[in-house]
Amino acid sequence: SITSVVSKYKPKIVCIHCQEVGGKDFNISLPLMESFIEKFLALSVLEEFDRGRIHLDNDSDDITLFTALGTLYMFHKSLPSIHSWNFVERAYKTCDGQTSIFFKTSERVPAC
Repeated sequence: SITSVVSKYKPKIVCIHCQEVGGKDFNISLPLMESFIEKFLALSVLEEFDRGRIHLDNDSDDITLFTALGTLYMFHKSLPSIHSWNFVERAYKTCDGQTSIFFKTSERVPAC
C-alpha cells in the first residue's frame, strides 16, 4: 500500500502514474477517481508533503488531446524549491505551498 511504502522509505517526492484513467466510460468512472484523490490526499503519511500537482485528463470529448492519463505528485516540505513544467507557457514555474488539482489534459494546464 502507499502508506506502508511511504512510511518505510520516507521519500521526499511521491509520484503515482495512473494509466487509462476512467476506462472505457470516463464519465461513469470520474467520481471513483475523484474519491481516490480525496482519500490519497487525506493519508496521514502525506502530512509532511506541503505541495503537489495532480493532473487528471477528463476531456474525453476532444479526441485529439485526450490521453486517459492521470499523475499525482507530492513534494515534501523539506524540499526548498519545486518547479513544474507549464505546458501553456512552455517554461518551468515555481510551485507554491499548496496542492493544485487539474482536471484537463496537460497541454492546457496553467502554471503552478
